[in-house]
Amino acid sequence: MDQSSFIHILYEIVYDSMDSRISLIDRLKIQLRGYIYLEDRIEPNWEDSMPFYIFKCPIHGYVESYPHGYKKKLVCPKCLEELMKEEEKAYTDALLLDAANEEIRTLEI
Repeated sequence: MDQSSFIHILYEIVYDSMDSRISLIDRLKIQLRGYIYLEDRIEPNWEDSMPFYIFKCPIHGYVESYPHGYKKKLVCPKCLEELMKEEEKAYTDALLLDAANEEIRTLEI
């Protein structure tokens, strides 16, 4: 790691505008490990508690979430929400296109 990379990381740790509840030590842990444990929570409609972590999304900054799927990956909830909206829009567009094609097919018959 060169000196400019080290200075950049140090600047992010000390001066980054993030939640004031996160200590300087925890900021360092996020930089080194990628995440820190926050707490166990039980969300509505869940049968058991799940560990929640804070990590840094390259798009949305610091977020908190729980491990997803069999591989227990941390996924930014804001990115996930955006992806779901895009998929819903694509599905709606496909339905509209299919309906338009159906109208064309019925006109051709």
